Amino acid sequence: MPDQVTVAETLLACVEAIGKLFLVALIGFLSIRLRFLSNEGLESLTKLMIDVIVPAMLCLAMVRGFDMKTLADASPLILLPALYIPLTVALCLLYFRLRPAETPGTDRAVSAMAALPNSFYVPLPLALAVTTEDQHVLIGVLIGVGVFAINPFQWTLGTWLVTGNGGRTRNWRESLVSTFNGPVLGVVVGAGIALIPGMPEAARGETEAFAPARMVFGAMGVAAAAMPPLAMIIVGALIAQCRIGHALNLRALVPVMLFRFLLVPGIIFLLLRAGYIPADPITAFVLLLVAAAPPAMNLALAARRYGGEWEVTSGVQLITSLVALIILPVWMTIGLHLG
Repeated sequence: MPDQVTVAETLLACVEAIGKLFLVALIGFLSIRLRFLSNEGLESLTKLMIDVIVPAMLCLAMVRGFDMKTLADASPLILLPALYIPLTVALCLLYFRLRPAETPGTDRAVSAMAALPNSFYVPLPLALAVTTEDQHVLIGVLIGVGVFAINPFQWTLGTWLVTGNGGRTRNWRESLVSTFNGPVLGVVVGAGIALIPGMPEAARGETEAFAPARMVFGAMGVAAAAMPPLAMIIVGALIAQCRIGHALNLRALVPVMLFRFLLVPGIIFLLLRAGYIPADPITAFVLLLVAAAPPAMNLALAARRYGGEWEVTSGVQLITSLVALIILPVWMTIGLHLG
């Protein structure tokens, strides 16, 4: 175990990293509040992020670092969300069934937020900020595997819960496109390209690699470098659109914060500490960071787009994002010292 000074230094580094990133998020917040950025502009930025920047980053990371051994090592990032997401939803729905509200749609939306963590907007830039450059390829692969596991839940079960009976029903084409969105496709395409001889070397920029491929991957790397600041600007802009009047709904806040910041990461930490989850130190860190992440931002987007519980969802997003400033450095420090 590291000594107390080392742990304190790590905690300070995590606080500083999160502080810097959320100061960048303040740009997005002020851009919306001061009307430098319109709703249409935010929607365009979000599409650019989801359909171009993040897929490029994840695809490049997969080409550089994906192999069957890495996939096997990253398997907890697929298996555990497949267990804790539906289990958390089931527990929340059972609780709210025993203590129903006047608006059942609110209870379903809370269940979705309690179960579904932010898969890349928050974990990816934070993980990159507190790890060394030589670990960034592996971080990208691990986050990509997590995106592949979590995003389908977000756009099927999560969207159904936050829209509820009052929301506009999506047809099967919308559900399919949302599930297999840019980040998921980036992971799949990158993993496929990684199996082509010579492509990993080109993605790593090795001088003897095929020059045109090296140039393409280099361009993808330049685009991917925009991911951390742009992600946080979008997070800040989304927070700015939250309805403050609905933010202090304790019935909604308590279950979300209990599961997102305490129960789920706490159980995973205990399983990792006891050795029941086989994971190397970086995988354990990413697993714990994703498990402790605030609710998925895409839930608020889906609720607004499909006429669901937008006010409650956005209010909870506001408070949990602020609480994450305090909670995430603790979990990140614990994760970095698990090995």
